[in-house]
Amino acid sequence: MPLIKCNDCQKEISITATSCPNCGSKKPFKNVKLSPDESKGLSYKEKRSFQKRGGKILLSKVQKFTFILIILAVIFSVSKCSSDTHQATSNSANLDKAIHQLNDALKDPRKVRLLECEGINPWKTKPDGWTPPTKAECEQINRELDAEAKARK
Repeated sequence: MPLIKCNDCQKEISITATSCPNCGSKKPFKNVKLSPDESKGLSYKEKRSFQKRGGKILLSKVQKFTFILIILAVIFSVSKCSSDTHQATSNSANLDKAIHQLNDALKDPRKVRLLECEGINPWKTKPDGWTPPTKAECEQINRELDAEAKARK
């Protein structure tokens, strides 16, 4: 088992020691840092014991790079999910607005006819005697509705 100097008394002690046998320090490895090369031969149990006694094990460049990639992937997926949620909310609002406008239009037979002029079929089943609107009829409805809109302003 590797020996490391106690931070308090500077005597070498086992990495798995629960406290320093010389000075009694409960955190004999406080502020002691092991590089990736120094911690390479240590078992998981030895690394955990070292960290419990105040020591720190530094990450290698590959580990840091991998960690950063994972963090970026998480951030990207969260932002993408948030963007998708915003898009879905926006689409839902647009759909609600369109349904509201269609319901308003269905209250005025001229607006229903105007929808038909624009190629929109507002009917589940067409009424008896239905005929497609003529171009002249569509123009007449547009003029009437424009005049009413100007009068309201």
